[in-house]
Amino acid sequence: MLVATDEPAPAPEPARGGQSSVADVVRDLLRPMIRRWLDENLQALAERIIRAEVAEAMLGSADTDPASFAETVVWLTRRHKER
Repeated sequence: MLVATDEPAPAPEPARGGQSSVADVVRDLLRPMIRRWLDENLQALAERIIRAEVAEAMLGSADTDPASFAETVVWLTRRHKER
């Protein structure tokens, strides 16, 4: 898991001409914000997506009619590999 720190971002590598590009500066400013957002939200987001997938599979589809949770997990794993 990514860990947010209060440490300042490292200085951007200078672009051609010895100056940082706008993209470098923006990336370095956004990196800690994105890291913090992921730390706070990634687990809940992943759980919500997994629950939705399991619920969809448990309701059945044209491809399968899972009879148990174990079959659902196997079905989801195969479906993921096919994508």
